[in-house]
Amino acid sequence: MTQSVGGWLQAHNTLLDQHRYRLLEDFANLSRAQAMSDPDRCLSPTQQTHLEDAVAQLSSGKPYEYITGTAHFWNLELDVTEDVLIPRPDTELLVELAVADSPTDARLCDLGTGSGAIALAVAASRKDVQVTACDMSPAALEVCASNARRNALQDRLQLLAGDWLTAVPGAQFDVIVSNPPYIRQGDPHLSALKHEPEQALVCGDGYAALSKIIRNARQHLTAGGWLGVEHGYDQGPVVSRLFAHYGYELVSAHNDLQGIHRVTRGHWQ
Repeated sequence: MTQSVGGWLQAHNTLLDQHRYRLLEDFANLSRAQAMSDPDRCLSPTQQTHLEDAVAQLSSGKPYEYITGTAHFWNLELDVTEDVLIPRPDTELLVELAVADSPTDARLCDLGTGSGAIALAVAASRKDVQVTACDMSPAALEVCASNARRNALQDRLQLLAGDWLTAVPGAQFDVIVSNPPYIRQGDPHLSALKHEPEQALVCGDGYAALSKIIRNARQHLTAGGWLGVEHGYDQGPVVSRLFAHYGYELVSAHNDLQGIHRVTRGHWQ
């Protein structure tokens, strides 16, 4: 039986409005204005099927971005699959710092690039920066390559497979950035992230990847280069001490949109 737009909205009034109207736009090609101005419009059987399938996935806890296969980050539209993390707005802080820290004609490396969000945002913002993106996951690199093509940045990005800096032996960069896995094994927060790839979230005690990157990046930074890493909400003090321990200078803490110390960066002389 066909259903009207208004009837569908009423039947799903337990969903947040932002989800109901986004579902109509993404799976029935109806804008919010169209839905509100013409609630008696009938949905086609195909539209209803697509909408109900999406509602079922959303109700199961699947993130909206994985249902549509698309996420927005910086000024980019990105493909996302369950092989990569969904890029968060807070990570734009790392992009802002990387753009500011990159000298003219800089060489920048994004470690554990995933969807390519950070690397592509820098490439889109700084046409003079040579961007290298590394990941150990072949599936993630495929998503990143797709996003480079989607945003016409494929000629601006070098993609390399490997575990952190082993992907770039002997290479030197003016800026290195990373949003590595920083959640400890068994952390209760993981239950809310069950659809996202565990290897991109979890690493031992939460500091294993961070410590490895901070220690090894020194060999790949030019004199005067910068390293910036994203980390957990309560990890800032320890990460700052790691930077100092490994000889970085001008170590600084940077807060996310909620005022939480989310990124630490340091200068290598």
